[in-house]
Amino acid sequence: EADPDWQSYAYEIPGWGYVTSSEASVKNIKNALLYHPVSASYEVYESFYHYNGGVYEPFTGEHISLENDTLVGGHAILLVGWDDTDSSWICKNSWGKYWPDSVDFDNDGVIDSGYFKIKWGTCNIGEYMPFIWNDQTQQGNIAFEQNSINTTAKQGESVQVDFTLTNTGAKTVHFAATDYGFYFHPDTFNAYQGTSWWCGDPSIMGYENRVLQYLYIAGLNLTALTEPVLEFKANWSIEDPPDTSLYGYDGWDGWNVWVSTDGITDRQVIEPSSPQYDCQNLYSFSDPEQGWGLGDSIPGWAGKSQGWQDIKFDLTDYSTQNTNLAFVFASDRGYSTPDDPSLTGLFIDNIVVYDNQNPEDTLYTNYGNVDVRSLRTGYGATSNWLSLENSPGTIEAGGDYNLTINCDAANLTPGNYSSQLNIELSDASSSVQVLPVNFTVTENNENIISNDKPENFTLMGNYPNPFNASTKIKYYLPEAGNVKLLIYNLQGQKIYQAEEQYKGSGYRMMHWNGTDLNGHSIGTGVYIYKVQFENQSFQSGKLLLMK
Repeated sequence: EADPDWQSYAYEIPGWGYVTSSEASVKNIKNALLYHPVSASYEVYESFYHYNGGVYEPFTGEHISLENDTLVGGHAILLVGWDDTDSSWICKNSWGKYWPDSVDFDNDGVIDSGYFKIKWGTCNIGEYMPFIWNDQTQQGNIAFEQNSINTTAKQGESVQVDFTLTNTGAKTVHFAATDYGFYFHPDTFNAYQGTSWWCGDPSIMGYENRVLQYLYIAGLNLTALTEPVLEFKANWSIEDPPDTSLYGYDGWDGWNVWVSTDGITDRQVIEPSSPQYDCQNLYSFSDPEQGWGLGDSIPGWAGKSQGWQDIKFDLTDYSTQNTNLAFVFASDRGYSTPDDPSLTGLFIDNIVVYDNQNPEDTLYTNYGNVDVRSLRTGYGATSNWLSLENSPGTIEAGGDYNLTINCDAANLTPGNYSSQLNIELSDASSSVQVLPVNFTVTENNENIISNDKPENFTLMGNYPNPFNASTKIKYYLPEAGNVKLLIYNLQGQKIYQAEEQYKGSGYRMMHWNGTDLNGHSIGTGVYIYKVQFENQSFQSGKLLLMK
């Protein structure tokens, strides 16, 4: 029962920002803990109820077998520190001073009840972690050294960039920076012809939970057309909607088209001429907790299109000199490609804006290529080549702060890569600022992974190796086909097998997060991985998992 005078004890926090997104960055969390304890949540398995010391991971303990350690819910706790020797977070629990009853972390003879350790990354701990400001300004006086980060590295190498934030105001400002990647990119995979815009991550061949991705077509002068029309082709494989409406929602993950006639800020969903949206209230767009809270009753398409579809929109009601269109994709926290590899995301191609009364009068075309009007942004996804050294931080009044950015081309083929940093500030007048990051990867003739395309199916190796949380395995396909990954221990026993996936030709990657056939974490050791192409060609290598 709540204290009747609880309001007199309540404390309202000045503000907060995220130190991580979908990637549980250990560096970001450690830096946050230098300022104050950080709240976190994680998935609870049956084995956690039997925890009585050591570093917790699911499927461990004398009372639990691999078969019956089931997911039973979620739990919120407080991170208060870390231990590098066993790669764990030290957590304060809320189950009373007698739980657990025999833990002595520092071996001083004193029982540390109320606390436990959990392995970094276990049970999704560390994702979407908030950082509390201890003060907030109303000044809007944070200045960037430049409007974007542009850097270059040779294939297989990395580069470090320092970027200066300046506080021109009279009060201390706190900040937290997280990296966000773009799903929309031109790709030959599943393309209509040549390349198509793919809203997906090639490393997992699809999309993750809780991402929000935009592909803008900006700055269209629709007043030049009598009856402006948008036409394009689309192909999608997204989470199926529920059989019946649940909680008022008739779809989970989905996509739609938005329009803005006032820059890119004043946006609204537009209704298609054909085919009609098959969902009228998408959970991923609307729900404020599990989705993105973008408004009530947001319609769109969900499920599977069963191939390429012709889509058409009448733009007559939005005819201005600066009209912006946006293809928008959103997923909730519940179900995505790692759960079902057939969910490959969204593909867009043959985008045309023309005059319906005179179809030859074309204002804009895009056939899956980057141009000056195609702008990308997104939230939730992370860039596997981008990381931060020293976020969050504090900038004193009138002071500077050097934010260190790492761009790693170890697993990238030559080309141009784009991402962004979202810098959240304790400045209520401008709480989030976006910094684009453009990374150019050039050929490196000294690198083992050459840009010269092999003639046959070739395994390029894995990185990092040794690894802790996950490793990425790179290979080359001379042509499109079915690929699968298998992991064996040194006794020749198969401990993991990924579902077979169809992938396009070229350099590709798949990842393994150190789990077995039942999704359980495995221990430190040397393992053999094999990549099979079209049930005929096997290539293998060794990897070292260290925990």
